Amino acid sequence: MDGELTNDSARTGALRIDGTQDGAQGDCARDDSARAGAMSAPIVEVRNLVKRYGDVVALDHFDLRIEPGEIFGLLGPNGSGKTTAINCILQLLTFDKGDICLFGEPMTPTRYDLKRKIGVVPQNVALFEELTVRENIDFFCALYVDDRRERARLVDEAIAFVGLEDYVKFRPRKLSGGLLRRLNIACGIAHNYLAENYPGGCPHPVLKISQYPLPASLVRRMASECGSLLIIEEGQPVVEQAVRGILPAPLDIRGRMTGQLPRTGELAPDSVRAAVGLAPHATHAASQIVVPRPPALCQGCGHRDVYTALKEIADEYENAKVFSDIGCYTLGWLAPFHAIDTCVDMGASITMAKGAADAGVYPSIAVIGDSTFTHSGMTGLLDAVNERSNITVIISDNLTTGMTGGQDSAGTGRLEQICAGIGVDPAHIRVVVPLPKNREEMKAMLREEIAYDGVSVVIPRRECIQTAKRHNAAKQKQ
Repeated sequence: MDGELTNDSARTGALRIDGTQDGAQGDCARDDSARAGAMSAPIVEVRNLVKRYGDVVALDHFDLRIEPGEIFGLLGPNGSGKTTAINCILQLLTFDKGDICLFGEPMTPTRYDLKRKIGVVPQNVALFEELTVRENIDFFCALYVDDRRERARLVDEAIAFVGLEDYVKFRPRKLSGGLLRRLNIACGIAHNYLAENYPGGCPHPVLKISQYPLPASLVRRMASECGSLLIIEEGQPVVEQAVRGILPAPLDIRGRMTGQLPRTGELAPDSVRAAVGLAPHATHAASQIVVPRPPALCQGCGHRDVYTALKEIADEYENAKVFSDIGCYTLGWLAPFHAIDTCVDMGASITMAKGAADAGVYPSIAVIGDSTFTHSGMTGLLDAVNERSNITVIISDNLTTGMTGGQDSAGTGRLEQICAGIGVDPAHIRVVVPLPKNREEMKAMLREEIAYDGVSVVIPRRECIQTAKRHNAAKQKQ
């Protein structure tokens, strides 16, 4: 590999902490060893953090614990101390009292090994007003590179990259808005996945792309010096496509489009590791004893009874098609139901059923959940009503948003009114309780609505078994 081109997407107001603890535990982790079930040190642990600004207490014995694999959002009103807490965790602020550990080790202002695992992209332009352009860039670079000579070289490169050579002695308040953004880009923390695989520094030339349009001249210069390029970017291969378009001569360009990186999904250090030709990290062999269990609907789930009835009805027709949506009920594709034919994205079930019906498919059936319906399904239903499409829509209502915590959906308790307001004939908005004892009733209802020439809605309604369990437990405690 002769060169890598990386792309960073800005994360507004986000604190990103990457890396894992390799076994060494600091004091914070050791103090927690008695916790039941503790398997590894937390990624972030803050205890009794106190920060005062004169007479103002910004943080009053603040505690925080983030385990490996967790995504944590720090929410609160303006002035509640969110930014202060993050700056203290990063050791950008001194504090009056408390302990801070990252990756199981005590965090201090000079723990550059820990700081190399941390990425910060603030909401606003994040600069120190009292420092010059060069001093700002040098500060952020120092979070990762403690060698002064190497850091000076990198700072010069960053300044040249964003075109701030004439402003190195300026302070931020003297810069225009556009120049401030250039400085912010130069200070940005990037290419974490690549850096994690080269803790001692990447041996190949690296060009960070943190702007649009692409810096064509820099890309061409790198291409002229390298035999091949690896383009590492999240999301779709936008940069990879653009680079292929601006290079004057054929070049070995690798990335998502050529298979060195996965075509879809998020990147990870391991996927980048394979792309740069490094051997995979040692892992435990897969168990030969434990049989993997595929995902399945919960026992007692109302969706089970819906799909059992629906499968029996669909088998009565030669060309029945069932279009599913995104949710727990998508598992109806798996055994033992095999009750759905497609699942594309949120809200697609009703529109795909409409398109199929308009093309002559009969019966054309859509399955969608209550929360998904109010999120992305109503517009499709409105279109079907306006076009008088011959479809049957099953809104499998478990009275909750089961996949994201069990909260109420926007349509809880009023799906019938919503469907009627959209224009569905109230006579063809049917409600049934999905239970084994009601299976024949559900089947009869589905037959009747499939036979109806127009838009009909069947709402099987029964509370999610998990939500019901929590509600019953709460009642017993009262």
